[in-house]
Amino acid sequence: MKINDGVKYPCVKNYDFQGEDIAKGDVIGVNHIESPVAYCDVYRENEGGWKLLKTIEINLACLEQSIDFESEATYHGECEECRYMLNEYPNGAWGVGYVCVHCAKKLRDEYD
Repeated sequence: MKINDGVKYPCVKNYDFQGEDIAKGDVIGVNHIESPVAYCDVYRENEGGWKLLKTIEINLACLEQSIDFESEATYHGECEECRYMLNEYPNGAWGVGYVCVHCAKKLRDEYD
């Protein structure tokens, strides 16, 4: 199977990568591929959603052994404010940058 740019994959096993524990269930978002290396963001779920854990440069062969290809999904990046993974592309009409709905409302003072 082929790893693609701009997608995210769930991690299928625990392993240590450059001193950081990557856990089964973490999500790896592929930003860019320059064979034989992939530039990725690793996210871990907490009470607020999927929070950025680490940005990594990883060998494609190693990455291929660690992800679930069948669960490939579009990767929208992360919110510039809270660093949580976005579930959709930000609405450009907000006029406050590449941010999630919650942060856009906060930045525009739309909360009570």
